[in-house]
Amino acid sequence: MEVVYESSFLKMVYFRSQELMEAIWLPATREMTTEQYRAEFLTYIIQYSRYKITKLLADEKQLLFQVDSEMQKWINKLVKETPNFQTEKIAIVYSDDFIQKINVKQMMSHVDLSHFNTLFFEQKEDAQKWLMTDKLNTKNKPVLLLYNNEYTNAFELLDYKEEQNKVV
Repeated sequence: MEVVYESSFLKMVYFRSQELMEAIWLPATREMTTEQYRAEFLTYIIQYSRYKITKLLADEKQLLFQVDSEMQKWINKLVKETPNFQTEKIAIVYSDDFIQKINVKQMMSHVDLSHFNTLFFEQKEDAQKWLMTDKLNTKNKPVLLLYNNEYTNAFELLDYKEEQNKVV
């Protein structure tokens, strides 16, 4: 485990043996300006590009900065233009706070994650387990995934696919 970046807004930790980067947004993001968010997100991308990362854990439980539509477009453009994206799986941990949940969903719906295997979790432990083992064990907790550009409860979709496979 190596802390590769730390500020009052963001902490990034790299786990070389697992090819995992963990990005933890911190409570001070409540007071963050647009310029500070841009600088932190650019640092996020720069740090991300420096390492071999097949798994990304974005802990956004404490991300309190409100991202507007212009910022969302900027993020999407930046992500699309960033070379060396080797990530296979992204787990995003979000707060169970209603407003923050809406903000994260809104922000992520404007960022093209279609080429990543992405799930959204309320519990960090569930996200870590999925990243490391591919197993979802959260029957009593919501897990959201982006499917056909809509957020869907993962278990409802898995149950549906299971039913479709039985009807062959």
